[in-house]
Amino acid sequence: MRHTSLINYTLYQAGWFACVLGGASHRPWMGFLIAVILIGVHLTLSLERSLEARLLVVATVVGAVVEIVQIAGGTYRFTSGTVSHALPPPWLLASRPREAVSSCS
Repeated sequence: MRHTSLINYTLYQAGWFACVLGGASHRPWMGFLIAVILIGVHLTLSLERSLEARLLVVATVVGAVVEIVQIAGGTYRFTSGTVSHALPPPWLLASRPREAVSSCS
């Protein structure tokens, strides 16, 4: 099955809504789980799994560092769904690799 731009866009939008709405409705782990499942679907449909898996890792690490710096600097604060107040919530971390693979189709 060929991975098309329409499928990629649909997966991105579903993952984004799952992350944001899960966080907003005090169900952050639901958004995280849905995003991780959609990332798995994306990798399954991908023609270049190895390259995209590396892209996912880099995007997650860079996203985590950026978010941790933002939180440490007092730019924003999350009041629910976090493992630690110094760390971004899992749903936010799961949204970063989703954003990275949205440009790959």
